[in-house]
Amino acid sequence: MDDRQLIPLNWRGRIVFFLFFVFLMVVLAEIGSAMSRLNLGFSTLWPPSGLFFSALVFSQNKASDWRDIFLASALANFITDSMIHGSSIGITICFVASNSASAFVAALVARRFIAEPVSINRLKEMFIFLSCGLLIHSPISATAGLWLQSMFFGQPFSVLRWGTWWSANALGITCFAVLSLSLLKLFSGFLLSKITPEMKPSTNWHLFDNRPGELLLIWTI
Repeated sequence: MDDRQLIPLNWRGRIVFFLFFVFLMVVLAEIGSAMSRLNLGFSTLWPPSGLFFSALVFSQNKASDWRDIFLASALANFITDSMIHGSSIGITICFVASNSASAFVAALVARRFIAEPVSINRLKEMFIFLSCGLLIHSPISATAGLWLQSMFFGQPFSVLRWGTWWSANALGITCFAVLSLSLLKLFSGFLLSKITPEMKPSTNWHLFDNRPGELLLIWTI
């Protein structure tokens, strides 16, 4: 398995990645729900945004990888919102549509300025990633999501709800992106090695370019 691949190229690896991505998204969503304090109809902290957006930005094969990431994210949203918390399918679709569209636009912008092969190895890459997440993805998601809910379900569009939605995504990206992306890569690789014995889990992920100290410093700034 190529160390630079976020998603394995073979079909078995993709299935393992897909299932673990969904699982990790659901776990992160439940962590965010448990830490939320305001009752606004959505979580006031949304860690899945960090995993979702970072996976889009730092995947290698944009066309095929993005398809799997979008499908896994949508499935995870339906599981946590509709199946676990009882939200209507329509409300969940609003969340999925707004988050997916905003992440798509922001990831395209980020990928335009991050050199190939994409990696989290310098302050420049993290600055671009965080800037696009906080200034493009989060505000577009908040605006589109609340507008859809207002148009089709009569939910109020207020400054408080907009700011809370923006901060939920922004905190998820700032605090959980690197950690959740690392867990995704490490554990999906480990699971794949158990399913396919001839494939050993990599001891190094080149996405971080052998600079764990600098990565940790960037992440904690």
